[in-house]
Amino acid sequence: MYRWWLPLLITVSAILFPASGTMAAPNPSMTEHVMLGYRISAPLDISATAYDACVLCCGKTDGITKTGVQATPWYTVAVDPDVIPLGSKIYVPSLGRVFEAQDIGGKIKGRRMDFFLPDHQLALDFGRQSLRVYLLSPPAVQPAWKNSSPPEDRLVWAR
Repeated sequence: MYRWWLPLLITVSAILFPASGTMAAPNPSMTEHVMLGYRISAPLDISATAYDACVLCCGKTDGITKTGVQATPWYTVAVDPDVIPLGSKIYVPSLGRVFEAQDIGGKIKGRRMDFFLPDHQLALDFGRQSLRVYLLSPPAVQPAWKNSSPPEDRLVWAR
């Protein structure tokens, strides 16, 4: 008998308990971003590496990014701000995740990205990869009345 819930259970388990044994951070999917009005850019081919909050990777252990926030594993990515502005959302299909450009690095120049991972061994295992990524542009600014009632001159009366 087919158990419809089994694939769902396996997917949820893989998200909550990845192979590294650490809890994955909540991360909206690309589909959820698109439903919120984000637009997808043309593909961008980049060279990717990984780092963690250790002295060997970044010379410090506090995990504070250039934007002043605590780096989040599997969400924070270091970029060249001349290529990708800080704060940009980045969809990486091969990793199945949306990341945010929150950090920069001395060696991150041009089309390079450095993904923040939970520990040093995972960062080493990640190695150097060629990835195709997509930038997600935020939705256009909504009118101030979008979440409340529209001004009287915008009302349309049904007949």
